[in-house]
Amino acid sequence: MIIKLPNQKALVLSPSTVGLAICRAIIETYYPDAPRAALPEGLTDQPWHILCPRGEIEEGETVYGLMRDPIHAFRLACAARGMSVADALAAAGTPFDVMPLAADLKAVTQWFRLEDQIPVLSAAIGVPVPTVPEEDPEDLPELDTDQRDVFESAYGKMIDVYQGTYPVLVEEVPFAVSKLAVRRKLREMGLESMLDTFLSANPTRQKDWDDSQILLTTDPLLVSSIPAFAAATTLTEANVMEMLKTCQE
Repeated sequence: MIIKLPNQKALVLSPSTVGLAICRAIIETYYPDAPRAALPEGLTDQPWHILCPRGEIEEGETVYGLMRDPIHAFRLACAARGMSVADALAAAGTPFDVMPLAADLKAVTQWFRLEDQIPVLSAAIGVPVPTVPEEDPEDLPELDTDQRDVFESAYGKMIDVYQGTYPVLVEEVPFAVSKLAVRRKLREMGLESMLDTFLSANPTRQKDWDDSQILLTTDPLLVSSIPAFAAATTLTEANVMEMLKTCQE
């Protein structure tokens, strides 16, 4: 399923529980006036993927894809279709293939893992992160060693793509610094007037400064000040960050 997004973007996903939640976020963010009244009656929820603009991938588009762990996706597909592992493996590459997503591999610019990268994908396409509790059905079929070998041979390209998906960003916990310690340090460096000039020219940052007992290194006040401090001194931006760390709480 190819969902068309604004700004030369497209999204490839399957209409699973998570996929439908992402489609809902797309509709509510970009297409709030979609004609929902035309949907069939008696539905307990909106088929959000039907409301999303669909189409073929065009040259120049940035194409995102959402991929589940292939072996788990295969087991889910077997359970959903009532197929044995042996029958599903025998159908690999045929119209009855339980892994149709394989056909879209070449079209996608960037894949994201369903298990842990939905927030990163949501940020990439500019929608809120959907909250979807997914429960796997019980008694998913297992693959023995020989069947796993067959699976890896049949779906090797998909496995390679999954393993090379967008890396999870390691979020470092920002350190907190005392604004009084920052002001004292800048005074020692002869830069306190620069801070006051910056604050007076940026009322929002002035309010942030006034309202905060401490500041974080990710605070826009400090981040946007670093290049200015570096440019006005012989310090590099890395030096400025090290200076801020000396003001830690």
